[in-house]
Amino acid sequence: MSFTTVEFDQDIAGEFYGVDEVFTSPGACATPANVIVSQGKPYQGFAHHYYGGALWPEMTAAIKAATASVYVAPDLENLGVMLAFDALWVDQRGLDSDPGSSLTALEIANIEAFIRTGRRVVMMGENNAWTNWNNQILGTVSASYAGGVATGAVPTAAYRPPTTGVDAVYVMSGGAAYSGRNLFTENVVTMWPPGDRVLTVLDVNLWSDGWANEDNELFAVNVAKWIGCSVWQDFVFWDGFESGGLAYWSSSP
Repeated sequence: MSFTTVEFDQDIAGEFYGVDEVFTSPGACATPANVIVSQGKPYQGFAHHYYGGALWPEMTAAIKAATASVYVAPDLENLGVMLAFDALWVDQRGLDSDPGSSLTALEIANIEAFIRTGRRVVMMGENNAWTNWNNQILGTVSASYAGGVATGAVPTAAYRPPTTGVDAVYVMSGGAAYSGRNLFTENVVTMWPPGDRVLTVLDVNLWSDGWANEDNELFAVNVAKWIGCSVWQDFVFWDGFESGGLAYWSSSP
């Protein structure tokens, strides 16, 4: 995450410049992002939990509201097309047992190449019925799937822009990742290098059936804003100090 200090205590800014132990509250978006979305698929032919799907109307609206534009791609096999966008959203493609539910080797390589540019990426997974898929998306950040997570409220474990104001989310039979920066006490939602610019979410129900539970709606809007902005104008607080200041940070290199 790169910072340009505008009006800030220079001693504090100098000492903590670039350190990731900062708390950043969502502010105004200076430049909305153009986002490419990998087309999601219903699992078992009827459960449409993905951008534009019948069971994700609120999340779809939140993403549309936060972005400059959204392009839904049928696949991720053209890296040149992908790199024309500021951010990437990868939706799940159905149960492991559903036809066409896996990423191809070329798609995996292209996702990894996109991640290396430092642009923001959100990848959606689920529970044990998506084990192969989960391992594919987590493999792009050198991680793996840890197993299922029971239904219930899960408290926040780390405060980053997606969890600002969020005390807990309600998980509905989701999944968990090994390692990474877990944003909740169960590792259902995880941020990854480089610079916490990759976010994996292993529960598609967070933003459908669970929308009104706990702080799921606020978390959804935060994530939409996080992926939907390429340059933020934010109020930033450094841990241990009362001073804050206006700064700009960018999701692009």
